[in-house]
Order: sequence, then C-alpha cells, then structure tokens
Amino acid sequence: MFTKEKYLSDYKNNLEKHTAELTRNIKTITSLKYREEIELLDFTVFTDPLSLHIVVDGMDRDAMQYMFDPDIEKDIFYGNIQLLGEITYFSVLEDEEDAFWEFYEANEEELNKKEQIILAEWFANCWSKANGSSIGLPSYVGLHDYENCYDLVNKKWIDSEEKWNEE
Repeated sequence: MFTKEKYLSDYKNNLEKHTAELTRNIKTITSLKYREEIELLDFTVFTDPLSLHIVVDGMDRDAMQYMFDPDIEKDIFYGNIQLLGEITYFSVLEDEEDAFWEFYEANEEELNKKEQIILAEWFANCWSKANGSSIGLPSYVGLHDYENCYDLVNKKWIDSEEKWNEE
C-alpha cells in the first residue's frame, strides 16, 4: 500500500543520501573563475521515472548557454557541468509497479508540487553548506520544463521566465 506521506518521506530520504556529494560538487564550482558573459547560474534537475540528475549551466540574460570544455581552461567555469549523476529517488519492487503507478497517477498533481518543494529545499541546503552565494551570481534551481524555479540568492519561488530579466 502506497501513501503520499510514505512516498514523500522516502523521496526526501533518498535525496538526502546525496547531500555530501552535491554539496562537494557545488563547492567545487565556487572556486572557479566565471566567464564575463555569464550573468546567472541555472541549475536544472532532469527527471526520469523514479530517478533524476542535476546539471548547472552558465547563462546570460538572453538565455544563451555557455558550454564547458575542460581541455581549454580547467579553472574557468563555462557551464554545462553535471553536479549529480543519475540517482534513484524512489524504488519500486517489480511486483508493485502497477499499484505504484496507479497510486502516483491518482495523486500526481499534489505529489509533483510537494516533490518540487522538497527538492528545492534540499538543493538550497546543499547550496548554503557549500557557500554557493560566494559565486556572486543570480542562481536558480528548478525542474526541467517546469513553470517555477527557486531563486537561491533571494530564497523565493519565481516564474522561470523571471530569471531572464535584469534585476
């Protein structure tokens, strides 16, 4: 039997298993120099059924993405760096898959909203531990193709399109 409370608790606990790794990887990018063209950091969480991975891109206000090439300059941040490889945020036994997906689809809207909040809080905690604000750039975390993202500097939810506006 699946419950929303148990699912969300497991979701949070499975994310927290990767706190040290994500914090360490954020800390690594705080020590890099940033190309002058980079005006903000866009941390994107890509999800697949029951797993996710996180990438950071250096962007300008016109949504131009800068790509990382470690062969050019190793201490310069360009962007498109994977901060967290694919992790499983929820496991389902094979014989429970049908029941799980029935539960999830019946509660999808509520679960999606709560997953997004749990994910942003977890990421913001790792960001804080890694002193991410020392980078000195506007920085946002959000799920790929979602309407909202979390502003890590101002600690608030915004419409994803707002990050492209000059502050």
